[in-house]
Amino acid sequence: MLVPTGEKVTVVNKIGAYFRIDVPHSLEIHKVIFDGLDSLGTWSSECLGSHSRICQISGTAVSDDPSSGVTCNCTAPSLQSLNNCVSPLPTSFIRLDYKNASYSTPKSILIRDSEFRHFFYSLNALIDIAGGPGFLTIIGSIFEKFSICGAVVKNENDMYLGERNTGTTAAPIYSSLSEDTDQKRIEDEGIYSYSS
Repeated sequence: MLVPTGEKVTVVNKIGAYFRIDVPHSLEIHKVIFDGLDSLGTWSSECLGSHSRICQISGTAVSDDPSSGVTCNCTAPSLQSLNNCVSPLPTSFIRLDYKNASYSTPKSILIRDSEFRHFFYSLNALIDIAGGPGFLTIIGSIFEKFSICGAVVKNENDMYLGERNTGTTAAPIYSSLSEDTDQKRIEDEGIYSYSS
């Protein structure tokens, strides 16, 4: 897809937790906005097939977007506390796929200058890197208006801080952040890296 230089492309998710990206080896997401607001409408063919926005949000109020020309009964999600939130299946939006894969080669996900908005459905994690060797790096990205059952990142091991895209093994973040200057660099540069 061609977009003007510097612009972000928007992916509108109308099917909630059923929309999933399985990553067989590596994935780089750069300047993409993933927006799940339209998944709060009904799943009629008219609503799912609409090429325009079907839901709008103002503060916490969700309603049909009148400019779409269709009625989709967009309603605000019922937000639950984590103790009452149950996701029946192990679901995630982005997942490192280890089915038929070699464990000798680490998999990787790089998310740079992207946005994740309006995720109001049952997910065990937004991004799942557990299950084998893999890396996740998030740089300069935004996560906004979430109500999911799990964490943003599912990782069975400790969080790690690594160099950008070097492929080297990183030191555990908990032991490497003993000085305030290291923490300040992470916050200033927006570098967050996880490893499983």
